[in-house]
Formats: sequence, C-alpha cells, structure tokens
Amino acid sequence: MPFRFRSLAPYLFVGPAVLAVAIFLYGPLIASMLLSVVDWNLLSADIRFVGVENYASIFDNPDFRMAAWNTLLYCAVLIPAEIVIPLIFAVMLHSVRKNPLQGLYRGSLFLPTIVAYSAAGVAWSWLFNPVNGLLNEILGYFGFPPSRWHTDPSLALLCVSLGTFWKTFNISLPLMTPTAFFISVTTFFHVLDDIVGIIDVLTHGGPAGRSSSLLYFLWQQGLLFFQFGPASAVAVIIIVIILAVTWLEFRVGEKRVHYK
Repeated sequence: MPFRFRSLAPYLFVGPAVLAVAIFLYGPLIASMLLSVVDWNLLSADIRFVGVENYASIFDNPDFRMAAWNTLLYCAVLIPAEIVIPLIFAVMLHSVRKNPLQGLYRGSLFLPTIVAYSAAGVAWSWLFNPVNGLLNEILGYFGFPPSRWHTDPSLALLCVSLGTFWKTFNISLPLMTPTAFFISVTTFFHVLDDIVGIIDVLTHGGPAGRSSSLLYFLWQQGLLFFQFGPASAVAVIIIVIILAVTWLEFRVGEKRVHYK
C-alpha cells in the first residue's frame, strides 16, 4: 500500500462521520443562533435584524414561562420515578428468577420501551377519556364520580407524566450508582424531547398550557405560528439549559458514582 494512501486512510474513514456531524448537528445549531436574532418567517425575502428582541419577547411571554415551569415539574416527577420504580421492579424480578413465568414478566415490563410515544398517547387518551374511558368506568364501578383526567388543568401534567413513564431497567444494587447517574442525565434530555409526542396526542399542551413543555412550545412557535425568530431563541435557550444541567450533573454527580 502506498505511503500516501496509508496516511490518508484514517481521514477517509472518519470523513463521512465528521461531515454528517457538521451538517446535521452543528449546521442547525448555527442556523438557530442566526435566526434567533432576526425577524423572518422563512417564506418572504424580508429579513430584519432585531438583536435580542426575540429573547425579550420570549421571556415576557406567559406561555413560555408556563412551559418552562411545566418542564421543571416533569423533571421533578420523571427523573426520580425512572430511578426508584425500575429499581423496585428489578428487585421483584430478581426474587422470581426461578419462576417459569419470569420471561413473561420481563417481556411485559420491556414492551413499553418499543412502543412509539404517539401510539402510547393514543392508548392513554382512551384510558383517560372523561366520557367513556376505562379509568372512569372503573371509578364508576366502585361508586366514585368520574374524573376529567387530562382535561382537568390540575391533573393534565400528572397524566402526561404517567403516560411518559414507559422505561424499565434491570439494576444490580451494588452497582446502582452508575445507572442512576446515567438515568439522571439522559432522563433530562428525555423530558425535553420525547415527551412532546405524548403532549401532542394527549393534551395538545392544554388545558390553558398546563401540560406544555419547552420543546412543545418551540414546536408551536416554529411550525404552527411560523415565528422562527422566537422559536430559534427558545432553541438556543434550551441548548444553554442542557449544557448547564449536564455540566452541573457531571460536576456534582460523578464524584458520587462508584464503578467498582
């Protein structure tokens, strides 16, 4: 093999991956930062530089503040739930490891992880249906009044959180801290991202914005209202929050993780 080709071979192997990352990761990031300081709907040729006006309008928007608060509540509910509850199930499965039905138990717990969030949202919307949903039928059978569930402003966020909690992990108690640390980091991304599917199918961010989230608010601003400047400003804010939370979790949490 010629020396020149051997010297270029590593770059030829990593080149496509680097190019894909540059186009599909850093490209949208740079575009969001540029769009966040202009007033443009992507449909007209009129582009106006507005500086930080998009950021100011976002922070003055009560819907944004509600979405940010809801996202914080989702994190407060889902992050502990996805650590503690799977641990309980793992201990239960470990206790029945010699049972011939153990495979069925494991499969039933793992099944939700392969179900799309939109499909899960449809299933939960049927369960939560305030008119003839299964949960209200059960309540009526025991003599309790029906509930409005996800159409009730005080219950909407809880219903979305319940519909989103579809993960299970098998955890060994002596090595729990690496898994708990990993889940605490990834669940934060999960709350920002995957929860949008459940919200869109189940509540559409309502009632009165009580179940919205930051990413769902971004989606509304950009793809429903064509306000790409404010939507890009929200995207930059989310990126800053992700970087800050990730840095804090690694700074504080990794010191308490034991891998041996």
